[in-house]
Amino acid sequence: MQYDANYVETYIKNSLLSKTGEAFFDFSLENEMIYSDLNMIGNGLCIEIIGDDSFFYILESTQVQAVAIHGYRTVLVYRGMLEFIFRISAMMVGSQSRLNDKDKIFYEPWRDNINAWLNGGVFDWEDERYWWIHDETSRDAFYHLVEWLFEFVVLHEIGHIHNLHGERRNDNEKAKVFIHRAVSVDEEKDESGRLSAHAREIIADTYAFQFLFEDIKERMFSKSIYPDVDEGGLLVVNYIYCIYIVASFFWAMSIIRPMKNNEQNDC
Repeated sequence: MQYDANYVETYIKNSLLSKTGEAFFDFSLENEMIYSDLNMIGNGLCIEIIGDDSFFYILESTQVQAVAIHGYRTVLVYRGMLEFIFRISAMMVGSQSRLNDKDKIFYEPWRDNINAWLNGGVFDWEDERYWWIHDETSRDAFYHLVEWLFEFVVLHEIGHIHNLHGERRNDNEKAKVFIHRAVSVDEEKDESGRLSAHAREIIADTYAFQFLFEDIKERMFSKSIYPDVDEGGLLVVNYIYCIYIVASFFWAMSIIRPMKNNEQNDC
């Protein structure tokens, strides 16, 4: 069954936003175009992979969260997740700069307290000390990293929808509009539930990685860009780069939300 945007938006308002006082993201309030750019990327991924009857929204919320709504073929990314991605990307650019010049002195707000930096909330685009967004070369690298991290998050949620992880749960009635959260707020009560949740996450992560790998290969490491470089070598570099992107995300997530062996839920 297909739903129109008004129907889906009403469901989101009633089922999610009314409980938290949050809202849909208002792009008119932001000077930075990156929010609109990411919204366009998210929309494009959903339409390309799920279909024209899919929906993508960014929510105005401090939660580091992303959501797949089964039944409505909808992906939500919360602003808190975007700010979290911005902060990861800044650290990645900083790390590369440190490798390039170990003796160079530059602003690293994460150096003394990584947790405080990653949990710092809204990203300050006006801070002159943020050299990674004011230096042209560093800003290009920063934007690319933001895009790849964001794409992985969206693809992960699409992976849940594509693999019918809502429909395959035991409660079929609930599964019609079942909500998968990237960061779970509930805990599976038994070993079977935890194992099932863990399996769903592995499947969604693998799904996302495959699409990310192909996209980065085409746009950064294709034979058409490097015609004189061995194709096998390009594939290896592409694979390492993708691992770096994904590993950085999970490392940062482990900082803000340390995971124990019994805490793999329906994220």
